[in-house]
Amino acid sequence: MKVWKFLDGCVNIGIMGDYPERVVNRCIGGGVRIVNCQRHDWGLSADIRAGDFKRLRKLSRGCGARIRILSRRGGSRIGKKLRNSAVFASACLLLALAAVVASTRVWIIGVETVEIPKEEIYGMLSELGVDVGVSKRSFKPSEIAAALNSDRRIASARVKLSGVTLKVTVSESAGVITGERDDAPSSVFSDKDCVIRFISVSRGRARVSVGQAVKRGELLVTGDLSEAKEGLKVPADGLIFGEVLYVVSAEVGRDAEKPVRSGNRETVTGIEIFGREILLDKPYERYELEPLRETGLNAGIFPLRLKEYVCYEIVVESAPDSDAEMEKRARLAAQEKLGEVLPTDARIISISTKCTMNGKDSLTAVITVTTIERIGFRREI
Repeated sequence: MKVWKFLDGCVNIGIMGDYPERVVNRCIGGGVRIVNCQRHDWGLSADIRAGDFKRLRKLSRGCGARIRILSRRGGSRIGKKLRNSAVFASACLLLALAAVVASTRVWIIGVETVEIPKEEIYGMLSELGVDVGVSKRSFKPSEIAAALNSDRRIASARVKLSGVTLKVTVSESAGVITGERDDAPSSVFSDKDCVIRFISVSRGRARVSVGQAVKRGELLVTGDLSEAKEGLKVPADGLIFGEVLYVVSAEVGRDAEKPVRSGNRETVTGIEIFGREILLDKPYERYELEPLRETGLNAGIFPLRLKEYVCYEIVVESAPDSDAEMEKRARLAAQEKLGEVLPTDARIISISTKCTMNGKDSLTAVITVTTIERIGFRREI
């Protein structure tokens, strides 16, 4: 049973006569909410508020229709007492405050990784102050991603905060040895195709120079110094930046799926407190709300309001797009792909987008990006 049906009482009525639709139209025009209309052999049945029944009789005069009560639900007197009760208002207030407080914290942390154990990523997040229950204001996803990317075993870390869920996606460097020791003899290799733009070696010997093009997996700095002294091997290290080229594309068709109203609708209730609103009922997975009415509750100094909406179900249907709309969708799709492959710490130095029609029914967008980013991973000798 809906909240308003419990609080104010609900009457299921039968409208009999030659033109029962006239009564429905007068109700809509007179501000009487009438829902769940159903057609029968003898006429129409519908639900209205108990308090609106007397008004309905006046509105139906001259329509040539008869009104009968089929059933009653809820209770208007009980509903009014509860609505004006300090206990009821306090309970609504506590629930609203609890929901508001809960929405400001992280309750779910998901980690996607391949070689590095998830327990290590969770441990790194904990050291950075990110645990279940932490306030969302206490950290920035970009700063967490930058801290994770400082680990040499990680080629790219993406951190996304959505509602109360924090998702961490880690891409490991190629050839990384999980649990390698910092003092173990090692060499540095390129983790992607690029052109060397800066190299500074602190340990080991450089095998490439500025301006040189290298392939993924190519040796950059060697820790094997046997040429200088037989048997001498050190943990190679250094700061290396490369110019990397990314090319991503996305193709879209002429037809696109668009959200439209299905025709189904329900009446839903929400509670608003301190400008934040909580919807008590969500009858559809996708929906659109239209304000119906709102009522203030006596909750002392707290601004508590009950709001009612007409909730329309939203479904997705296919429809043809114009050339401009196709180009917009293709650009967005290509940008999403770019966001999946582009490291968060990469510095973009150039970017271009080209859109090409493939006949009449499809379009392809190609984004070309050039970045400067730190490269290299260590592998034990």
